[in-house]
Amino acid sequence: MLEVDSRLKELAGGFEEYTRVRAERLRVLRSGQIEVEIEHVWHAEPQCLQIRVKDNGRGFDHEAVMLDSVARKAERYGRGIAIVCDLCESVTYVGNGNEGIARYQLNCGTTGV
Repeated sequence: MLEVDSRLKELAGGFEEYTRVRAERLRVLRSGQIEVEIEHVWHAEPQCLQIRVKDNGRGFDHEAVMLDSVARKAERYGRGIAIVCDLCESVTYVGNGNEGIARYQLNCGTTGV
């Protein structure tokens, strides 16, 4: 929704510029909506949490980002999606990229102590 380019973090002083631009865009944002839905999927084997996040922003080119996410793991920007992909069983986007669904596998049969 804020459309702040995380590549700013690569420039000298870029992280400060990124946070400044982000703060400014938040300040002038007059409307926006983010829906978060978390569901415990019992019937799946293994069980998982399905996390759905949707906003009313324009979205992004999620196909290009997914293809490029592995290469960005060593960068200072654009790693968020790669990290989520590493943690989750699956990550998919719907429509124009303003809705994402992640499935996080639970280790429900494990006993601890």
